[in-house]
Amino acid sequence: MSFSTTASITSAASRRCWPSKAMSAFFLTLCERDAPDWLQRLLDEPPKGWRKTSLTLGVDLFVPEAQRPSWRSWNAQSLLVGEAYDRRTGQARTANDLQQAAAQQMGPSEMVWGRFVYAAWDGSRRLTTLYRDPSGALEAIAWRKEHVSLAASALPTAFRSAWPADLDLDVSRLAAGVHDPIHHLAGAPLTGVTSLAPGQALKGDDLVQAWRPRDWAKATAPDDPSQTLVEAVQTALASLAGKRVLVELSGGLDSAIVAGSLQSANLAAVNYYVADRQGDERVYARAAADHLGLNLAEVALEAVPLDLNSLRQAEPGLRPCPAAFDQAHATLRAAHALAEKADCVLTGQGGDDLFFQTPTPLIAAEGAGRGLSLPDLLALCRWCGLSIYELTRRAVSPPRPGSPHLQLLSDDGLAMAATATSHPWLTDLRGVSRVKQLQIRSLAGALTVQALAVSEASCVIHPLLSQPVMEACLSIPCWLLTKGGRDRGLARSAFADRVAPRVLARRSKGRLSAHYGRRLSRSRQELLALLLEGQMARRGLLRRDAVEWALQPQSLIWRGGYGSLFNLIMTELWLEAWAKRLGR
Repeated sequence: MSFSTTASITSAASRRCWPSKAMSAFFLTLCERDAPDWLQRLLDEPPKGWRKTSLTLGVDLFVPEAQRPSWRSWNAQSLLVGEAYDRRTGQARTANDLQQAAAQQMGPSEMVWGRFVYAAWDGSRRLTTLYRDPSGALEAIAWRKEHVSLAASALPTAFRSAWPADLDLDVSRLAAGVHDPIHHLAGAPLTGVTSLAPGQALKGDDLVQAWRPRDWAKATAPDDPSQTLVEAVQTALASLAGKRVLVELSGGLDSAIVAGSLQSANLAAVNYYVADRQGDERVYARAAADHLGLNLAEVALEAVPLDLNSLRQAEPGLRPCPAAFDQAHATLRAAHALAEKADCVLTGQGGDDLFFQTPTPLIAAEGAGRGLSLPDLLALCRWCGLSIYELTRRAVSPPRPGSPHLQLLSDDGLAMAATATSHPWLTDLRGVSRVKQLQIRSLAGALTVQALAVSEASCVIHPLLSQPVMEACLSIPCWLLTKGGRDRGLARSAFADRVAPRVLARRSKGRLSAHYGRRLSRSRQELLALLLEGQMARRGLLRRDAVEWALQPQSLIWRGGYGSLFNLIMTELWLEAWAKRLGR
């Protein structure tokens, strides 16, 4: 079935705000004594579009008027924003539950999982704990101004009077994010605030990594890995999926697993395709939908130029969001969700990293002496395109990895990036196999998409990036995840009854290089002006020749590298917006 009413539904989406668009937004103030003038003005007259709730004396919470009441719970000394589910029962939990767990010396991640931020304070109204769940679905920062503690999901212009007095740009972290997008999620490139990475907790003045992927990567492998995988995905979907679900079937394995694992009859499916053979995956999406008895809407994504003016209109978040460039896709997705009256949109994002799609000899190094059979080893050789001799050599002495990203930073920019703090997930990985380290790094990079999910006009959820699925996949050795010497081999076997045979057997992967290359090429002049005359170029952080070369039409369409370019474009727009906000 073709989706032929895009224009009218897109228009409707612009008139109606999705209730959960600002579901995670919050602004919390904790005042130890009489409120200073700037706070008293906010308390007396909350900014337009925001609702104030007094949680207790001196503690006030501001949330968007559109936010559902079910997205927050509190008591006299703690607050939960978002959704938290019991690890054993899957039942929703409240701020009271997390406070009781803390009294028993139990961390939030040990008791619950979900999409949430948890805050607690003492009797003098000083913030004692701020915790961001490991999925990174919600933002969290904290700071002090005079005798007021503050925690928030963003720094809206409407709350400018409450911004830190020393708020400024952290250009070194910004440069690190251009060099490698993984740094975008490690910490906001702003000084004056403490920003939390996924799974981090602020305890008083100390920032600690309360949930570490390394702990799960070093855990004992489950007795039945296939069952563990299936149960983890089902656990995530049972809590996260709404009553009416729109699932985005890309044509790949991961989204087909999500659709096949949904225990809901009230399900709609959509495929977004582009006008070239490499990116048109409708034949596989149709197979996946037919296997589940679903009607499939097919929506064309046109190679339209980037709308820089529209991208500039959005208020900047705490960090650049490389995934936010595809505004056309986000608009269509929101329009279709509204037309289907769906509670949420589910994707298969993260499956490549968690189920493990990367061909690498490090799999053989991890599996040696642990059950990796000779047939699986030979299949791994074919997958990696290496002889058994070369595979063994590289497994023992792997080549030094280079940067997977187009190098657009100048020498000064690279030197500045080198001073940025590394991602907390990648520190102290002793005892973790090299292939597991690779998986952890890939997963950290995958979570950058979460920044987009909470900013879209529809409730977009990536269930495979939830804590239960992350923990399950990290605990299973990669040589088992690639069972049979195939990418995502264990997942193919575990979910075989839920996925169409044609999708299970598929070895190719859709590529959008030509599509995005055309979009960038059609915006070339505007992008040259943006990047060569922008904030990063003025600061001497960019290699101008590399930017000009990367934006040549032949480079865009035939050489790829659009991921690095989109990252650079969104970082420049973010820097431009924040420099303007800060009067720079």
